[in-house]
Amino acid sequence: MAKQSSGEILHFSMVRLRVTGSGNLRLTIMPLDGIANETLSPLAMSSTTSAEKDVLTSVRSQYAQVEVKVTDINEKFIISRLRVLVKPSAGSYPV
Repeated sequence: MAKQSSGEILHFSMVRLRVTGSGNLRLTIMPLDGIANETLSPLAMSSTTSAEKDVLTSVRSQYAQVEVKVTDINEKFIISRLRVLVKPSAGSYPV
């Protein structure tokens, strides 16, 4: 279980996922303050995969969410593993 955040600023550095499907997968990291959304590089999916894909990012916030979507109607995806690599970068916001 993840440790509960106590207000420190986190650095979201990478999204690592194992995904199969058809089409292109669009990833967006969205800090919950809504100020600096970062759209990540699209991933071309295939019907089989033997490795996890890494997508680099650089977002600093207390909290963030990852949005995963496709843009065309007939595209689909199955995510079997999703990890967001996060590291504390500051104890709190400067006063």
